[in-house]
Amino acid sequence: MTDVYKKLAERLNQLPQGFPATESGVELTILRKIFTPEDAEMALKLKYNPETAYDIAERLDKSEGDIRTILDNMCPTEAIKLIERPKSDQDIPPEDYIDWSKQRAASRGIAFEE
Repeated sequence: MTDVYKKLAERLNQLPQGFPATESGVELTILRKIFTPEDAEMALKLKYNPETAYDIAERLDKSEGDIRTILDNMCPTEAIKLIERPKSDQDIPPEDYIDWSKQRAASRGIAFEE
């Protein structure tokens, strides 16, 4: 079975900024310092687009409380960043910005999951 950290490094390398493998494997050492094995497993299950703990729980067939606990535990190491929901419609980015972001990601071979 492939090491969870190797799987995570491969997934991160698909992002625009990349996370390339090195001969020394230092990238895996970095991931081991940031993520517990359980956190790395969760990170592999997260989508590239922000989603609520509720949505993650529904998708993974887990309780929202369990998901919130896991995500909260990942925050101190900055393995993930939690963002607040917009308080009003004015706080939501304009559609043209979202389209631009999708186009930019697509040009790098990243498909947005809807």
